[in-house]
Amino acid sequence: MKNMQVDYMNIPWKIEHNAIDCGIYCMRHMETYKETSVEDCGLGIEAFRTSSGINLYQRKYTLEILEENGFLDAKPAKTPCTPGSRLNNTEGTLLGNPEIFRRLVGKLLYLTNTRPDISYSVQQLSQFVDKPRDTHLATTHRILRYLKGSTGKGLFYASKSSLKLQGFSDSDWATCTETRKSITWYWIYLGESPISWKTKKQATVSRSSSEAEYRALASTICELQYNGCLRQKVQGVVKLVSIPSHKQIADGFTKALPIPLFNIFHAKLSLQDLHAPSYEGVMK
Repeated sequence: MKNMQVDYMNIPWKIEHNAIDCGIYCMRHMETYKETSVEDCGLGIEAFRTSSGINLYQRKYTLEILEENGFLDAKPAKTPCTPGSRLNNTEGTLLGNPEIFRRLVGKLLYLTNTRPDISYSVQQLSQFVDKPRDTHLATTHRILRYLKGSTGKGLFYASKSSLKLQGFSDSDWATCTETRKSITWYWIYLGESPISWKTKKQATVSRSSSEAEYRALASTICELQYNGCLRQKVQGVVKLVSIPSHKQIADGFTKALPIPLFNIFHAKLSLQDLHAPSYEGVMK
């Protein structure tokens, strides 16, 4: 692992949960942007390259969030949200200074570019930026405690991978306690590399779970066609395949999971933490 190197660069602001744009940008500019400062925009994505592939992560950015909110010495949590929790607009008291909450949620949203494991939790919080309550702020603190235990975690893209395109799609019917709207979720791979994902509340109320599923599927197909880099690979025919529940990635994107189920979900996301002991302290 001695041939590894770290490169810091500025990533264009328009990247929104589309990791392939980020990966392509990093690989094309790897030689040009070595040791480039990220202080100009304050939102740097770090690239760590080896012969086997490239890691994209935001450790410096994560540490800045933790320091700004006083969580550098916090006790780490094993999941980003309390299992079975559902947020609403009635419990708790309104925050006297909602800007603190809004700023933190905005930063966490950007962090999901390399940390899809917090996508569901952040999506839930983003619904309450208008009138946040202390219960919502407490939930953001839970995410910070989770990040404290894995600041260097990020996506891995293998240098040798097939061009097989596959996507996972699902929904959680009427999950919103306020509006009864469902949640759309999708996760798209190119080979073994995740290239695009989303967790979002559907725009209208679905009258059945089947309707919610079809809405989620439609969003997934649109995303496949929208990716300019992939259009030439999409031939206009989509094959739908039923998969067993233990192979479905959706659960962690549509609900808060207990530790055992979250660990299974996490293992499917192509995430690596170069600062973890298993990597022998390569990134000290």
